[in-house]
Amino acid sequence: MSEPEKPSPGGDANRRDFFNEVASVALGIAGLGAAVVTYRFLSPNVLFEPSPTFRAGNPDLFPVNSMTYLQDQQVYIVRTKEGFYAVSAVCTHLGCITQWKPEADQMFLAGINHLIYHGCCYSPEDAQWPGWNFYASVEFNPRNTIWRDVTAMNAYYARVQSILQSGRPDNDVLVYWPIFDLWNQ
Repeated sequence: MSEPEKPSPGGDANRRDFFNEVASVALGIAGLGAAVVTYRFLSPNVLFEPSPTFRAGNPDLFPVNSMTYLQDQQVYIVRTKEGFYAVSAVCTHLGCITQWKPEADQMFLAGINHLIYHGCCYSPEDAQWPGWNFYASVEFNPRNTIWRDVTAMNAYYARVQSILQSGRPDNDVLVYWPIFDLWNQ
């Protein structure tokens, strides 16, 4: 039989006591982590969102056949002859703010009078959600969260393009200045 280890004269702990302490600390940390994870699992994940109803203002502020962006509500107000439509500017996918109207208006002001959607890929009906996606475009298809608002957006674009295309161009030459290429150098 072997004799039990005698404590060293300096009061130092032996190897077994050291490993017992390390194991106790590790188990304590693991138990604390499990308690935190369990608490997070059991607590509800509630997203507090603002009220979906708001006062947009007097209807006279919105001319017929117009689209107005309300910055504080992050919504587009579309007024047609048939009535009013409120189109959310917040993307339901990532929560970012869509800027399609200001960007289109900037193109119209720059002299572009015909917008073309390109890069929208075909996605068969039986393809698993979100369907076939093209990596470098906005997907205007029924699987996109903005799809329900595309009709109002296209109606606005059609009216503006119709007016712009009915005029005569005032320039004979178009000079393309690759300003973005210069900025990225």
